[in-house]
Amino acid sequence: MRKLMMLGLVLAIALAGCKKPEPPPEDLPPPPPTADELYAQMRAPLEVLFSAGNSGASITNAQRNEAVNGLRPIHMRMAAEPNGQPAKQRMQRDLEDLVKLAVKNQSYRVVKGAIEAFKLFAPGEKKFDADEEYADLVLARPSVKITGFFKLDGEPVVFLDVTDADDASKKETYKVREGENFHEVLQLLRVIGNNQGIELLYIPIDQKWVVNSD
Repeated sequence: MRKLMMLGLVLAIALAGCKKPEPPPEDLPPPPPTADELYAQMRAPLEVLFSAGNSGASITNAQRNEAVNGLRPIHMRMAAEPNGQPAKQRMQRDLEDLVKLAVKNQSYRVVKGAIEAFKLFAPGEKKFDADEEYADLVLARPSVKITGFFKLDGEPVVFLDVTDADDASKKETYKVREGENFHEVLQLLRVIGNNQGIELLYIPIDQKWVVNSD
């Protein structure tokens, strides 16, 4: 009996050794991106805004639009990501900080772009509406170029070219005396020195600035 039991054990061990190995399981899908990885994806197109906000450098309207438009499709994908919500919350906090920094530095293209991006995450939020309205007014200020001076009845008159802020093809020419309003939103305050330049007032935000003669 004992011999039979030993023989059965040996046969069982032998059969187990001859058993074919099970095929390896199919490759598992990769884990979903982490919140840090998703945040980095959203941050990438906005880097020009963050860089300008931190350094005080200027950016163009084209750079601002490219940054915000680059974020839009990435932001839309976050709804399908398991870790999308914490990444979005982090990005929203950073954009709030960027708006405040850009307002402090008077970097109004950065202000506008940061608020546009922020509103993708908080579309009903109105906390930055006043800042956006002011930024819009600053960015809408026309550019002015002096083209000549002359005197009429002993008073200085200035020839000016005024170009639309959003469309360089829109240009108008004016002859303006000191104290006169022109282009609906501008006023010539004074001629500086011996026709060295002029001081202007941008009426919507009561902003004064100097344009030098070429």
